[in-house]
Amino acid sequence: MQKYDIVVVGAGPAGLSFARVASAEAKVLVCEMQASLGGNTLSTWLPIDSLPVELSRAVVQKTKRAVVKGPKSQVTCQFPGAVLDWKWVVRLLALEARRKGAEIWTSSPAKELLLKGDRVIGVRLEAGSWREEIKSEVVVDASGCSGEWAGLLARLLGRKPKPEEIVFSAEHLLAGADAGDSVEFHFSSYFAPLGNGWVYPFGEGFAVAGVQGVRIHPEASLDEFVSLVPGLAKSTPVASTRGRAVDASLETLCSNGIVAVGGASWRLLALSRGGLLQAIRMGELAAEVVLDALTEGDVSRDGLLEYERRWRKELGQEFELEREVYSILSRSWDQNVERMLERMGGSELREFVKLLAGVQLEKSAKKILEVLG
Repeated sequence: MQKYDIVVVGAGPAGLSFARVASAEAKVLVCEMQASLGGNTLSTWLPIDSLPVELSRAVVQKTKRAVVKGPKSQVTCQFPGAVLDWKWVVRLLALEARRKGAEIWTSSPAKELLLKGDRVIGVRLEAGSWREEIKSEVVVDASGCSGEWAGLLARLLGRKPKPEEIVFSAEHLLAGADAGDSVEFHFSSYFAPLGNGWVYPFGEGFAVAGVQGVRIHPEASLDEFVSLVPGLAKSTPVASTRGRAVDASLETLCSNGIVAVGGASWRLLALSRGGLLQAIRMGELAAEVVLDALTEGDVSRDGLLEYERRWRKELGQEFELEREVYSILSRSWDQNVERMLERMGGSELREFVKLLAGVQLEKSAKKILEVLG
């Protein structure tokens, strides 16, 4: 049985950001169930001035404008941004973690936690006939919230998402598309109830189109959406992904010997597609606290609760304000989206686009709440 200071389950942005920080001072193993990194989505978009330097190599295309479309109207603003290839986002974060000393295993699903009394002491990995138990002082649950083996902390707490708490998503990489140099965000309950669609240019002749929403059949909704977007009607999918998120919150981010980051924490933004920057920061915060806990020799829940306190202080207000915007729109989705677009000037639209990108959330959410009255 191998022993590490920390085992990270899941090689997404949150887990790899944790490993990048923690590996400088601890022996860290990252376990990813998939055979390759970055398979849960195709792309993301960020304002150019919010792009982390280390992710610049993931840029596929720079964009000039952002368009937000409601059921009846649309608004446009000049907004320099960058579309990123998600696989390269994750791989570049993995490169940084590896340079710091983290070990990364692919094709290594963590099927269950190892327990000693009420304390987590490691994980059991299993794939086909291979299985291995890995002991550790702390397990970092970065397994996300989509799939049978996701959410180790949630399962430990006995918490399963209810059907009405699940947000579905699907995305196509389309060949033969004419998406120009704008990113588009579409809001309509026709194809994405309590959600939205997006179109990102992805290099000459290519675009990424996706939808997320509740109570939808993701593939059917996505195909319907693509058929309605000018410039995409003659395109064809050459790659697709499907996912889900949980529209709820876990009561805690940690327990004895375990912390949850990213999607596994159920601290997900309601309107932003990825929350990439929040996931990265969440991993960094958790790493700082776990390293201190290891130094102090206390990895109990009490010793790890500082992570939850720091999350609430630094990111919690952003999370709550973004949820408030979503809650207001949800009361009458199409009507409130239209009302919001009618009241928006250029500066308000820029703040809403930042909100959708998960950037400067507190400032942006406050501005949109003023617009919504």
